[in-house]
Amino acid sequence: MTFDDGMPSQLERAVPVLNRLGLKATFYVNPNYSVEWDKHAPEWRALIAQGHELSNHTDKHPCSCQNDYRHGGDYCLEKLDQTEIARAIDDAENTLSRLTSQPRSARSFAYPCYNTDVGAGANRASYVPQIARRYVAARVGMNEDNDPATADLSYVYALPADGKSVEQIIAYVDQAAQKGRWAVLVFHGIGAEWNITPEADFQRIMDHVAQNRQRIWVAPFVTVAGYIRDHSPSPYRK
Repeated sequence: MTFDDGMPSQLERAVPVLNRLGLKATFYVNPNYSVEWDKHAPEWRALIAQGHELSNHTDKHPCSCQNDYRHGGDYCLEKLDQTEIARAIDDAENTLSRLTSQPRSARSFAYPCYNTDVGAGANRASYVPQIARRYVAARVGMNEDNDPATADLSYVYALPADGKSVEQIIAYVDQAAQKGRWAVLVFHGIGAEWNITPEADFQRIMDHVAQNRQRIWVAPFVTVAGYIRDHSPSPYRK
């Protein structure tokens, strides 16, 4: 389970459910930019002691210029270059390092808006290599699960939960488990904010996962990725 954008509803509504059920998740935040960051920074830090992962979603969430997510003007991916996206990644990382006193190896990365390129036209280029040099793993969208033997850990597929029914989400998890694959869910707002998953739906999904913990391993994203890296050989994985 992964949560994007550092939303207060995740702290208020998702974390109590996860803790009550003993489920560990990953929270991707935009330090100094997530909603009420200063107010909630101690709560985000406290998640680590509870066994969750707090990780990098860049500093100001740059998306494609066609998306115009939460900001406007020139701060969008087609108008950024590799140096500028590196700054967005590293500024967030530095804040997280100070906040958590954890090394970079304790964290993973989530691409804002699932976009992985900067520039446009002949100058468009992936910034996945920059992430691969910095983090053990990173998450995109794609609505697919992952084969541990072949997954590119710098480009891990996931299912965005918003807009999906409880039945669709549970089917995604169960089918992955039956095939021995890695299923990654993406949540945003839980009952509030944006890309909302209703609280009752979230509860049903978490109950299903908890009730099937004997056949489904649930762990923070960086933990699963590290296990795959160390135990599943791949010709392009180091």
